[in-house]
Amino acid sequence: MKKRFSQSFKIEILAHRKVIYQAAKLRNPSRWSGDIRNWEPIKEVYLNPEKQKVDEKENKAA
Repeated sequence: MKKRFSQSFKIEILAHRKVIYQAAKLRNPSRWSGDIRNWEPIKEVYLNPEKQKVDEKENKAA
């Protein structure tokens, strides 16, 4: 249950930050060169992803 609370709390924080940044951009648009940063939660993170297999021919020195 703690993990679910933690995840939902993180989503709430990110949503609040998005609102804050949008309001700041509306107050002073000249300070913003583009859109606000992406505050969407990250679904999955791979700490050690599998490396793509490379053909042995490419690994051999010519």
